[in-house]
Amino acid sequence: MLNSFYPDKTFDMFDKLLEQPGCLCRIETPNPEKIYKRLDRYQDYTGRAFYYWKEGQGLFRTDIPNIYAPNTGSFVKALNHISMSIHFGIYLFVDIGNTLQSPLVIQILEQIISKQSEQEKLLIFAGNEIELPEQLRKYFTVIKHKVADKHSSATKQSLLAS
Repeated sequence: MLNSFYPDKTFDMFDKLLEQPGCLCRIETPNPEKIYKRLDRYQDYTGRAFYYWKEGQGLFRTDIPNIYAPNTGSFVKALNHISMSIHFGIYLFVDIGNTLQSPLVIQILEQIISKQSEQEKLLIFAGNEIELPEQLRKYFTVIKHKVADKHSSATKQSLLAS
C-alpha cells in the first residue's frame, strides 16, 4: 500500500517490493551506497528491520551496527541464516558478481522463496554486474537505478540560462 506520508518517494518502492510474490530484487546501480542510505532511512522511518552483509564479517542490523549475526561471514552461511530465520527482514548484498550462479546458493534461495508466504523477507542484490541464475529469474524484480550526474545537470542548467 502506498503511504503518501513518507518523506521519500523510494519508501513507496520498498513497500511495493515487499508486496511482490517473489522476495528477490536486483538493483542495477553504479552507486549501491545510495541504496544502503535509503534503506537505512526507510528502517528509521518504518521500524522494519534492515540488514547489511559484509563479506568476512557477516550480517548486521544497521541500527545495531556493532553486532553481527553469528556464522554469517560467508555468502552461503548468510543465506542459510536468512533461510532459517523466522523474523521479517530486508537484506542488502552489494557487488556479489556471479555468486548467485552457485548450485548451493540457488538451492538456498529456492528454500527462502518457498517459505516466503510464512516469513516475509526481501533480499536485495545491488551493484553493476550481478548475474541472475536462469531458473530463479521469475522470482526477481529488476530495477535500474540511474544516479544523476550533478556536473551534467549544472551544465544543462547553465546552458539553459544562457
